[in-house]
Amino acid sequence: MSRKNSWIKIVNNMLAERAMTSREIFEILNQRQRYAPHPRKVTLVLRGNPDFREIDKVSINSLAKADSHQVSLWGREDREYELSHPYRVRF
Repeated sequence: MSRKNSWIKIVNNMLAERAMTSREIFEILNQRQRYAPHPRKVTLVLRGNPDFREIDKVSINSLAKADSHQVSLWGREDREYELSHPYRVRF
């Protein structure tokens, strides 16, 4: 795996317990890594990776934007998740 997308392994571990939005993934990576990918890059890279799937689009509010906007909700391909927040893994 290339160094520029080395964060994918971290995301794979993060999604083992629950699904997360691309914004949540960015915020956690931003605390762990010096150069974390922004939410749009997270979406583009995960969309091209067969180990992950886009479960849904969810609305979030933002301080920078007046209206809420849609972001991708991501999970692992080998897991089933609840469809309501906090999107935990179904057993």
